[in-house]
Amino acid sequence: MGVWLFSVIGLLLLSDSNAFLLSRDLPCKYLDSINITDGIRQHDDSILYNGITFPKDQYTKVNYKLEKGEERVFVEPYIRGCVCNKKPCIRLCCPIGMFFDATIIGSQKCQPHSAAKGFTADLIDEQNKTEKITLDDHFAFVNDRPCNRVYLASNYNVTITQRGFIFFENNTIPHQKYCLKASLNKETNISTLDLAMCFTNQDKLETRYTILPYGMLLSVPFILATILVYICLPELRNLHGKCLLCYLIGLIIGYTAMALVQLNGMNYVEPLICKSVGYLIYFSFLSAFLWLSVISFDLWWNFRTTSGFLVFSEKMRFTLYMIYAWGLSSLLTFTVFILDSMPSISESIRPGIGVGTCFLKKTVASQFVFFYMPLCIICTINIIFFLLTALKIRKVQQDLKKITSHEESSRHQSKFNHDKDNFTLYLRLFIVMGVTWSMEGISFLISENSDFFLLTDICNTIQGVLIFVLFVLKRRVVRLIKKRWQGCFGKATTSGSVATNSTSATYAPSNIVLNQISCPNEKSKGTC
Repeated sequence: MGVWLFSVIGLLLLSDSNAFLLSRDLPCKYLDSINITDGIRQHDDSILYNGITFPKDQYTKVNYKLEKGEERVFVEPYIRGCVCNKKPCIRLCCPIGMFFDATIIGSQKCQPHSAAKGFTADLIDEQNKTEKITLDDHFAFVNDRPCNRVYLASNYNVTITQRGFIFFENNTIPHQKYCLKASLNKETNISTLDLAMCFTNQDKLETRYTILPYGMLLSVPFILATILVYICLPELRNLHGKCLLCYLIGLIIGYTAMALVQLNGMNYVEPLICKSVGYLIYFSFLSAFLWLSVISFDLWWNFRTTSGFLVFSEKMRFTLYMIYAWGLSSLLTFTVFILDSMPSISESIRPGIGVGTCFLKKTVASQFVFFYMPLCIICTINIIFFLLTALKIRKVQQDLKKITSHEESSRHQSKFNHDKDNFTLYLRLFIVMGVTWSMEGISFLISENSDFFLLTDICNTIQGVLIFVLFVLKRRVVRLIKKRWQGCFGKATTSGSVATNSTSATYAPSNIVLNQISCPNEKSKGTC
């Protein structure tokens, strides 16, 4: 038995002359090594690869790879050499000689190109002096993805220390925590390097990209609940209620899609799906803000004093509002699509949906011009209409004091109070939406990661909760929900308790309840 076992082991060893190397651990960290299988073996068993000699104690044969820095995948045995023990290392997202394909998400989409070499960057020495160098002359390259999730540092000029660390925001980042994304500008034929960094437990951006998507997903059920309440209660399905529903539909689609994009990080997404999701996010958020501007305009319209100016029915007004909000957001989305599709448009001013992320590419010329600037314009229009409405409210209050008839005064006062409550409610919504989105635009422009901007971002993502509190947990809405509940379940109880009575006695109480729910009093029929 023992002879047979030793024979099997011997055959296994002889089947691969280097099989014994599999029993050895790498003499360095995996991320500090590269594949040198294609190197030239020297007479002393050292291996020459890309001009670097690896002695016997600086390489070994392994049968696995680490995907995204942590997932071990078993493969055919190959040789890895500890290049970072021989020379300072810089990590590239793609192997040397390849460019990251900026039209496709996922670092595994690297395309070979003859220009993918001779990269330059700023080198900073111990005296904080910088000089422009060619990286090939000073550093070795490693190219395995260092971690599962990375984020791109926008508008950053790559600065490297003599040890191959990245100098970023007064911190040094080792090559195990970043990779440089090499891209080629097809118009100028100039290569660029962008910094992609791993999230760390101390990184504030980890909260921005990890916790904030969950904040958006937390908002989704609250927005859904608000939508259901407004659909189920006829009293809330007036013009303002319909506009609010359209606003919430845009918000819930935008939040869901954006959260999924951020949770996916830099992982691969099919280009068609990625671009489609990007245009959907763009359209939904624009339409949400445009519906908010519709609401601010309609509030002003309700307080107008010139009744003969452009008098439209409620149905006609809602139709015009839909044409404005959804039509304009569709037009802007189509414009972005056309700009992305025209080869003659300069790369620097293209929106770049699907370039590096499933949304607008992360440059000032893209995200600010095509997203934050339209939002700022819409917010400015909203502010104007809210100010005009506030002035109208003050004038109406003064006019009401001049009405001498008690009955007429009470009728006008009741409608005025209703419209004033609506104004206050939507003003709060605008403040919540406008301020938080404005702060996000400012933080994007100045690349600020302070706690203040992080707080406004969190408030931005949980707006669904705030909307639910503002529009559902109101005393009037809660009362209507209770009446609706009693109308639905009270009807069944009443029917069962008086089953022996006549038909008219059975259904009359329910009819009364339902009439009260649909319109609490005769005077409010026109508005409820």
